[in-house]
Amino acid sequence: MWYAMIAEDDPARSELRLRLRPEHRSRLETLRSEGRLRLAAPWGEDDSVAHDPETATRGSLVVAAFADLEDARHWWAADPYVTQGLYRHWRVLALQLLTP
Repeated sequence: MWYAMIAEDDPARSELRLRLRPEHRSRLETLRSEGRLRLAAPWGEDDSVAHDPETATRGSLVVAAFADLEDARHWWAADPYVTQGLYRHWRVLALQLLTP
């Protein structure tokens, strides 16, 4: 089943994003190589995230396949952005994908 992992950065901890990015992306690459990653994207409050993701990013969105909600939450909770406190809020939502 597909799940959306949505998180909002803690602005006071933004320096963590660059430092932890290689480990975060490595985990995403594992999902991709297993055919389980549908989408991974930093998001921002406005269009500047497309032009300046280093400073305009305010959070993350990942859509990936997992066995169940517990498995998805467990995977997301182990992400370095979560464990090291970059995010001030995060959640995992079950999805019914209607398009490929």
